Amino acid sequence: MLISGGEGSCASLKASLPKALSGRGMTMSIRPTVLPTHGAGIPYVVESLSLDTPGIVRVVTSVLLAQSINIESLECTVAAAPLSGSPMFKMRVAVNISPGTKLAALKAELSKAAEAHDLDISVRPLRSMDRDLE
Repeated sequence: MLISGGEGSCASLKASLPKALSGRGMTMSIRPTVLPTHGAGIPYVVESLSLDTPGIVRVVTSVLLAQSINIESLECTVAAAPLSGSPMFKMRVAVNISPGTKLAALKAELSKAAEAHDLDISVRPLRSMDRDLE
């Protein structure tokens, strides 16, 4: 098991976890970490929802690559649609948009990709409640 956290959290876990895990056949590694710092850009989140079909990640990340947008993290899930039970693919991408990037151009390119691949895509600033994405 790999555990990461702040100095204080790691110290208390190093003291208490070995006793709790004793005899369970588990190996534990605890490392203090720090939150990543963002570059000079503005943090945004790109979200996509659609039927689960091959190539969705490639389509969206290709648009981001073409715009030279840095991907900070990417999270994908598949769940059944409420009424039909069809598999729905949800993707959340935390990105860092450089100051020189035209947000309207990014949205236009994502809109074209959404139209071509039947995706519902949104782009919005990354709020503090979204920070669990990183």
